[in-house]
Amino acid sequence: VWNDIVFVNVDGQAAALGESLQELTTAVRSYDFSAFQYSRTWSISLEGNWKVVMEGGLEDYHTPWGHPQYVTGVEDYKVDYLLGPSHGGYLVSRSQAASSLHGTDDKTALPAVTGLDGDSLQYYIINLFPNTLLALERDHLVVMLFMPESWERTKVVFYQYFVGDAAHADAFHELREAYFKSQSLIFEQDAVFVKAVH
Repeated sequence: VWNDIVFVNVDGQAAALGESLQELTTAVRSYDFSAFQYSRTWSISLEGNWKVVMEGGLEDYHTPWGHPQYVTGVEDYKVDYLLGPSHGGYLVSRSQAASSLHGTDDKTALPAVTGLDGDSLQYYIINLFPNTLLALERDHLVVMLFMPESWERTKVVFYQYFVGDAAHADAFHELREAYFKSQSLIFEQDAVFVKAVH
């Protein structure tokens, strides 16, 4: 088990989990995963092969055109790619005057992981090979499992986490819903690409 994700060594020949994930663990060491509390699960079904669906998590090139809400108002945008024996993905660092990515009109803010800058606009998108994707920010984590329903259809199951009481407290309900809507929109947009490519 690594940060609530269960790995199965099917043939007994895989290296120890800690060894396999060492590079990834080092890359995200500033995040205290124990602070994240499970909040909800939901799923969607997309028309397309699961490998095509996952490819969006290996690059950030399509973001400005596919997900314009992520770059609206952005003044600076930097991408650092990550690649290891167990994972691939990227770290995005952006700056903007204000971020409304997951916001509401409410002034309540989601609590961040201790030690991370409350104004940090960095996020990680990480593929854990072969079929898991992590979306990691200072105040939330989403674990996504990509499961083939057939060669041309994929089920994506989302497990959403927030820091501490934000996972369930009523005071953060609107912000949790805003994030849910934001994540759902991303996959609605991705569905267009996936269907066209597959």
